[in-house]
Amino acid sequence: MNSSADSPRRTQPVRTCLVDVAAADSVAPPSRWHLMGIQAMPGAPIDASTGRRVGLLAYGLLCYALCLATFVYAFGYMGNFLTPTRLDAPAAGATGPALLIDLALLLAFAVQHSVMARPWFKAWFTRFIPPPAERSTYVLLSCLVMGALFVAWRPLGGVVWDVQSPLARGVVQAVGAITLSRLSVGRCGYA
Repeated sequence: MNSSADSPRRTQPVRTCLVDVAAADSVAPPSRWHLMGIQAMPGAPIDASTGRRVGLLAYGLLCYALCLATFVYAFGYMGNFLTPTRLDAPAAGATGPALLIDLALLLAFAVQHSVMARPWFKAWFTRFIPPPAERSTYVLLSCLVMGALFVAWRPLGGVVWDVQSPLARGVVQAVGAITLSRLSVGRCGYA
């Protein structure tokens, strides 16, 4: 029996993510996203309708727009202008609970940001979401954790450092603006 005659032939090229089509065909994808029509396995052929691809693109664009908005808000939050909350607002309560809340918020951001960036987590996570949506979901969840930090942060009060000279203050603010703009462009994936 000729095995090549029994196997179906592909008439159109298949787009793949990282691995050979033959290797991907030999393994069944562990996807729970069968309703979306996407094989959610790293390296598996991408088999999605145009509408679903457009949906994933729209989702990605919305997540990255939220990322940019989060960085713009962070700039005002840290620079104390044009935002309802501020990083170094006057203390509003006892130092101990405020310090614990602030440390918990920083820990939540660090854990989310670090764990979701690991390859083992990505491999596990793409069993539940389509691989093309993994990075956008990471960005979305990072923005949500940052939003929680902006809302729940408890200022400790006090002055750590202060620049009195208007010229020096302008230089410090300009360097901060340049740094944040470069970070926001690089971290949101635009560069």
